[in-house]
Amino acid sequence: ASLEWLETNGLGGWAYGTVGNATTRFYHAMLAAAVKPPTERLVLLARLEEAVLINGARYPLYTNRWVSGHVEKEGLTWLHSFALAPFPTWTYTIGDVVIEKRLFMRHGENTTVVRYTVWPGSRSVTLELSPLLTCRSIHAVGLANDWPFAQEQLAASYVAVEPYVGSPRLYMAADGGEYQTGGEWVYHLFYPYEQLRGEATVEDLYRPGRFQWRCDAPAELTFAASVGPLDQLDGAAWEAAERDRRARLLSLGGADPKDPARATLLLAADQFIARRESTGRST
Repeated sequence: ASLEWLETNGLGGWAYGTVGNATTRFYHAMLAAAVKPPTERLVLLARLEEAVLINGARYPLYTNRWVSGHVEKEGLTWLHSFALAPFPTWTYTIGDVVIEKRLFMRHGENTTVVRYTVWPGSRSVTLELSPLLTCRSIHAVGLANDWPFAQEQLAASYVAVEPYVGSPRLYMAADGGEYQTGGEWVYHLFYPYEQLRGEATVEDLYRPGRFQWRCDAPAELTFAASVGPLDQLDGAAWEAAERDRRARLLSLGGADPKDPARATLLLAADQFIARRESTGRST
């Protein structure tokens, strides 16, 4: 759970976390948006907790650490493999059920995209996605409060959430299944690496509801979170565009298939280039 991955969007925003899906720093987030690129960065979607439901049993694909010392680590049990290229990719196996998860950001947008390919084997499978929200600086933690987290359900699996009046709206959508409105706080998540730095270590996050998608045959699902509307959700096209962008980058950088280290360094360097809105130039 200590191994980390990073995806950025060319604006100063990011998605950043651990291979085991445990949040260990307050910088970890599924969507840290640059409101005025590349500054005023806010964590909006802190976590996306995934679980697989099979024959009434629930199999979490995530891990959590709590201030009490308890570690919820069942998600590591089902993790079969992880790869960084061309972007973070997890493969989970639960019996004969296989789930592949691919995560990237749309370049030039404050949008995180997660694509799932599910092979359900001999059983019907339901994929459950539980977003955990906040609205805070990237350099701090948030605690439970009286913010309304006002929700507007725009379609069966499309919702917009405004944490408080005047805050950025977070749009979340999936191209299948349905969204079920809820509303509850998740208390006392513990971030051990912040303790080592002498920073705040405990955070509360808000769960507005859950997305659920049933799969009876091999199929794909796209989930996206953005500060802009997601009316034209097209996961396959977005993934293809990002693969092409990275391939062009490697070509321009003279990457050699026999030298994967060079390709890794080229893509890593690209993660730290951001367009500055005030000048229209990259920095």
